[in-house]
Amino acid sequence: MLCWTIWWSRNLKLAKQAVLLPLQVVEFAQTYLSAFTTPSSKQVSSRFGLQSFWYPPLVGCVKINFDGALLEGGRVLGLGAIARDFEGRCLAWLSLRLARGGSTEMAEAFATREGVFLALRFQWQQVIFEGDCRPLMNQLSSAEQVFSVTSPVLEDIRVVSSHSENVSFSFVLRSGNAAADLLAKLALNQEGDSSSLPPGLGAVISGDLAN
Repeated sequence: MLCWTIWWSRNLKLAKQAVLLPLQVVEFAQTYLSAFTTPSSKQVSSRFGLQSFWYPPLVGCVKINFDGALLEGGRVLGLGAIARDFEGRCLAWLSLRLARGGSTEMAEAFATREGVFLALRFQWQQVIFEGDCRPLMNQLSSAEQVFSVTSPVLEDIRVVSSHSENVSFSFVLRSGNAAADLLAKLALNQEGDSSSLPPGLGAVISGDLAN
């Protein structure tokens, strides 16, 4: 009993000496980490909703940026996706060309699906999916499903992304999505990793890390 009392008194003194973090700092940390505290969580990051630059994910997480583009007067869709780790190193990328027309939102939906398939292929479990189409990100985070032309594609995204343990969908401004934007516009029908980057991608990745 005496030993327990001494131990309790010592820890109580240490607790009183602890420096409390400001409420804003605590809120910031909770928001940033919330996507990875609940199994199979899927949400849009509102804290970074106006994010204008690319930032790396946490250690152990993978961030996949994606983008869709209308090419050749809207007759062709270009899809791009790139996966990077906490050091900003490119783990995988893809640049696809679909010989079909469609809207910008449909192109973005197809690009999102390719990003999700990329995570499934490599079996990444802690994934941040980041795109610059806010309406699409909002739909993917909402429990309420609204019927639209992209609904079948969005259902594919929800089903496939459920194979990862922790997932979040986050909106970023186009300036923070430059790598995926480049891959979408190149429409190379190719994929690779850091050992085989397409023209211009290395410079964009370096620029993201310099921000």
